[in-house]
Amino acid sequence: MNGPLLAEMIWRPYFEPAAVLLAAGVLVLLAVFVCVRTWRTNAALSLGMLMVRLFVIAALASILMGPSHLPEVTQSPTQPTLTVLLDTSGSMQTKDMDGQPRYEFAVNRWLNDERVNALSEQFQIDLITFDAKARQARADALGPDAQTAATARRSNIVDTIQQTVARLPKAADGSAVLMITDGKDSDNKSLQPTVTLAKERSIPIHTVTLGGASLTRDVALVAVPAQPYLLAGEPGIIDVRVVQNAADNAQTTVHLKSKDEQTSYPVNFEGQREVRLRLPIQNDEPGTYEYEVWCEPVHGEIEEVNNRQLVFVDTTASRFRVLLVEGQPYWDTKFIAQSLRKDDRVELVQITLVTEAKQEIVVSRADPKTARLPKTLEEFAQYDVVILGGSIERVLPEPLVAQLPAYVRDHGGGLVFARGRAYDTDSVLGRRVGRELSVLEPVVWGRGTLTQQEIAVMPAGVSHPSLSFLKEKAQGDSASYAALLPQLKRLPVIEREKDSALVLASTRARGTAGQGQPVVVTMPYASGQVVAILGEGLWRWSMLARRNPDLAGVYDQFWSNMIRWLAMGSGYTPGQDVSLRLSSRGLQVGEEMRAEFIARDPGLINDYTLEIQGPDGQAQTLALVGSDTIRRYAITQPEKPGIYTVRAKHKDAASAPDGQPGLIEARFSVYDIDLERLESAAAPGPMRALSERTGGEALNPYEPEALGSVLQRYLAMMTLPPQPSYIWDQGFFLFLLLFIAGFEWIARKLGGML
Repeated sequence: MNGPLLAEMIWRPYFEPAAVLLAAGVLVLLAVFVCVRTWRTNAALSLGMLMVRLFVIAALASILMGPSHLPEVTQSPTQPTLTVLLDTSGSMQTKDMDGQPRYEFAVNRWLNDERVNALSEQFQIDLITFDAKARQARADALGPDAQTAATARRSNIVDTIQQTVARLPKAADGSAVLMITDGKDSDNKSLQPTVTLAKERSIPIHTVTLGGASLTRDVALVAVPAQPYLLAGEPGIIDVRVVQNAADNAQTTVHLKSKDEQTSYPVNFEGQREVRLRLPIQNDEPGTYEYEVWCEPVHGEIEEVNNRQLVFVDTTASRFRVLLVEGQPYWDTKFIAQSLRKDDRVELVQITLVTEAKQEIVVSRADPKTARLPKTLEEFAQYDVVILGGSIERVLPEPLVAQLPAYVRDHGGGLVFARGRAYDTDSVLGRRVGRELSVLEPVVWGRGTLTQQEIAVMPAGVSHPSLSFLKEKAQGDSASYAALLPQLKRLPVIEREKDSALVLASTRARGTAGQGQPVVVTMPYASGQVVAILGEGLWRWSMLARRNPDLAGVYDQFWSNMIRWLAMGSGYTPGQDVSLRLSSRGLQVGEEMRAEFIARDPGLINDYTLEIQGPDGQAQTLALVGSDTIRRYAITQPEKPGIYTVRAKHKDAASAPDGQPGLIEARFSVYDIDLERLESAAAPGPMRALSERTGGEALNPYEPEALGSVLQRYLAMMTLPPQPSYIWDQGFFLFLLLFIAGFEWIARKLGGML
């Protein structure tokens, strides 16, 4: 045994040392006694056996004393990881950190070259910037200006931490997370799942909360028409929200101005976060009407851009004629019919198969004398919208079903599949009807059925007229739309949607925001439109008011807006063969706008280009896409508030033939209510709780140097001391003891002592 090993030896007795020595002493006495007894027989052998026995006793006593040594402390070959999460949402522009914006303070004080280099000596630095989404970044590439680097309208703090912790291994090597933020989570999600995950993986989350209680005084206004399409002479409503920050006791006035008149409405906040108004409007002639809505600035308000908005409302001349056909009565079509009967501008003819031999016809505001099942394509064409329920082969003869594609294609009709498949696939007739309708179905069906599916609104649905009511109900926050919608009871599995289909709403995995199966889909078909509700249970929307009175009427609004959108058809002006149609006349900054250009004749589709002009007067060409022979579309996502104009321009306007105008224009309004900037007060409480419950520390934002010592302490706790090992626990020692014991037995055997 070498010198260093002896120097590092420690003793770990199995029993009390006195007990071990006593036992050894007894064994020595017995060995001597045996030696004395055998001395006369063979003195030399007795003495030799005594020496062997004393050696074995000494060895056993030494083993029971637990001789051990400590291994050398070696450093891990890999460095632990420090994941730094930097908030880049708009509230990080707030200038309340020594006069600097929060973002710039974080970059200059916490992520400067000197500090990052010092941390890199012991940690691998993984920098991630986040707002609505998380992105990999480098400290030396961070934008120094908060006005350009921290502009996002959402901050998903909880989701970002959870995703970060989920991809990290268990932190046995000392890895940790550092979050630099102002603590404002746009969704106000619970921290508990994140805390549980971090504790399971032994990953501490250190936090730096920047900012204080911001007192930026501001008032913002949002105006959305309750019905984007009105009939001439029909009363309508513009829903207005006036939101205040740090102006609890202020008063203002909301003004509504149309071409002919102006009205005013006083607003007194009286401590309320927001005040809602319903401003009445009415137009006696068909056309597109422009309304200007604005509120007067309150005393001390810094920014007035978000105080004003333009609203566009399209008005048409006559009632909308709707035919509803149901071959297998169910709740969905029953509630649709009830909802449309409430709409004074809808003429509804409902034909339902009650028994195999009896049909029931219910008429609302239509002429009972002409209310019957259509027999020809021309009679179908008298309706603006046809709604199909289930098992329609039991009501509509197959030759009549075969006319529906022509009704949509050639007559610009609107068709609604209200319950997914409109036919029974278990019957021969139903399958034949299905083949006739397959060209109109916006999806390809799969196999199986899903139940109790949560619904998420897709970007296309956020700006679609049929779901415009959600902007007002969800306070403009598209991420919270799903919380307003009940689960879908039953949904057939969808293999895929067709190329020209547009998904307005889809299912989502429970508790996540991921898109799943399409639920509400639209699809252009030549000059008409198709809408499909791909499952059953949407009628539950009509019951939402029971749990939240603010949601009263949303089901009626959905169907009223959807029918009006469909009934407006392709939007052709009399005498014109081309038209321009916008998905919405009002949307929030960052939402998608879909502009469709439609031509009756496929030969005209390539004669026009599409451009958009923003509020700054700059125009840019939009790329038209799509494979439809008479329809092309472009999608744009405005990033500035104001009025935008979309123009379809003939390539040779001077020589455009009859039916082809040289220029078609359509305008829409983009408003801005950035709650991330409006509500910019920091939230240190949740961040402190997050650190305390995961084993991290809430750091003082003005003491970045403290981070190094905090991480050192954590590393020291995570570094396991060297574990001693028994010296005798080796094959050589065990073999030696067995050899000696065996040698002693053989020697006594040969000496005649056995």
